Amino acid sequence: MIGRTNEVLSFATAGGDTVDLLPLPLVTLAEGAPGVRAVQLVQDGPSALTVRLEVMPRFAPIEVWADIEGRLRSHLAAHHLGTVTLALAAEPPQRMSGSGKLLQVISHPSSTG
Repeated sequence: MIGRTNEVLSFATAGGDTVDLLPLPLVTLAEGAPGVRAVQLVQDGPSALTVRLEVMPRFAPIEVWADIEGRLRSHLAAHHLGTVTLALAAEPPQRMSGSGKLLQVISHPSSTG
């Protein structure tokens, strides 16, 4: 897996400023949604965040995603990042091939500058 992991995420505001966010609050918000088995946040660019989600049985994925999206949008808006695009990935969280460890946050440096 290429990219930085579990590091500070830097997002661009609508005005062109940069806001740094610690990954732990974002992960905690996403994991706090009922029905989440595993979550992985992937920063795809300076204004884009993709959520890879694995949902527990008996929970509707679309409802879990809606909860996570609302939580993340509120947090981002509180940091003047209301223009950040959130997307649900088609694929589930991906584990490291050697260790099987789940990296909860991935930032692709080539996308974020």
